[in-house]
Amino acid sequence: DPLNPDTDGDGVSDGDEVTGAKNDGKPTDPNSDDTDKDGVKDGDEIKDGTDPTKPDTDGDGLPDGEEKKIGTDPTKPDTDGDGISDGDEVNGTKNPFPDGKHDPDGKPGNTDPLNPDTDGDGVSDGDEVTGAKNDGKPTDPNSDDTDKDGVKDGDEIKNGTDPLDPNDPGKKSVDQPKGANRASTAQLSQTGSSIIALAITAIVLMLAGVGVLVFRKRGNK
Repeated sequence: DPLNPDTDGDGVSDGDEVTGAKNDGKPTDPNSDDTDKDGVKDGDEIKDGTDPTKPDTDGDGLPDGEEKKIGTDPTKPDTDGDGISDGDEVNGTKNPFPDGKHDPDGKPGNTDPLNPDTDGDGVSDGDEVTGAKNDGKPTDPNSDDTDKDGVKDGDEIKNGTDPLDPNDPGKKSVDQPKGANRASTAQLSQTGSSIIALAITAIVLMLAGVGVLVFRKRGNK
């Protein structure tokens, strides 16, 4: 429109759109307020630092407009820094249980792209999905207790128990350190041995006392 400096009303003049003067030399469409159809006007994208010619600036699988709505950063593929891209978190495409053992329906569900530890178990979503803290065995980022044994995944990993096996080795206390079971067994064994030794000593002393009495009686005769 020769009478309107900003034909599409996107906040960028027609001249700047044609030359790309406001967009690192990349032209935008002066007849469309949203050149890349991502739900954000060209002018707003330029202000926000996103690319008005690319619907998904950071390449995380979410359009810039959607990221703006949910609060993730359209210029960072992994807003919360947990090792999973925003798109994978929102769409739930990283299934940590492909065999369905702990996730029968085969759908892991989406995780929170704004929270690095969605289930609050002390293990980041990324580490749960990859099993990075559990010898390569993934845990459920949407459940703080994957094997339902009453101990959080993070605590099991710290204690050296398997967060995927409810019977390994039998629900250690959250605050119980590694080797505590072995130490307790050893202490019980030592205590038992001490009691037996004391009992034997008492019996020997009793027999000795009886022997002395018998000897004295014979001597008096």
